[in-house]
Amino acid sequence: MARLLVVSRDAKDLQIIQTALIGESHFISHTPSGLQGVKLAQETVPDIVFISTQAEDLDGLSLCEYLRHQLRLPSLLVLIQAENTLEARVASYKAGADDIVVRPMNLTEMHLRLRALLRRVPSAEIQQDRISVGNLTLDRASCTLYVKDRAIQLTPSEFNLLNHLMSNPGRTFSSEDLLREVWNYYPGTGDPAIVRMQVMKLRQKIEPDPRNPTYLQTVYRHGYRLVGGEFEG
Repeated sequence: MARLLVVSRDAKDLQIIQTALIGESHFISHTPSGLQGVKLAQETVPDIVFISTQAEDLDGLSLCEYLRHQLRLPSLLVLIQAENTLEARVASYKAGADDIVVRPMNLTEMHLRLRALLRRVPSAEIQQDRISVGNLTLDRASCTLYVKDRAIQLTPSEFNLLNHLMSNPGRTFSSEDLLREVWNYYPGTGDPAIVRMQVMKLRQKIEPDPRNPTYLQTVYRHGYRLVGGEFEG
């Protein structure tokens, strides 16, 4: 799992990066503020930082230069910019950027670019197309779940939650953990009802008896875990 930070006041930048990473369990933080971006980068030391030239209160080039040359951050720095001129590219690389993304961003290109960047991150493993836990098999390419031989289509929220749980079988996650790691909420800002609703919807699709779940189990006062049927140990 890799840690990504997106510093941009344009919500579309975050949306396209999140969409390009659907099916992979990476943690994404976001802020529209360049100054807050400096703070988050210092606190979390992300593997990849996307910096928009449209960040608030600190322009993207200055932020990139500060992270690279003052903080000496080991992160990969990617500048998101509107211009594709030689002068703009030269200025970006002089500021310390490792890569450049030009608007408007193409989803397919972003997906491939992210996979290339993630190969440079030692802790970020490119996930296999299919993952299985017991009788559950999740096809990450098509966002389809197979329960034995039965195919089930999942919504994006259902897919992201199940993918995270299946990537960590037997591990118990609190609602706070899932809000942060699946939905990218800052600690204390998400509503646990979001988790309860998605868990309920998943159980309706995957459990033989949703009232007595065998796959997506509740751990009393601790949270939820995904197991391959009857949990042992």
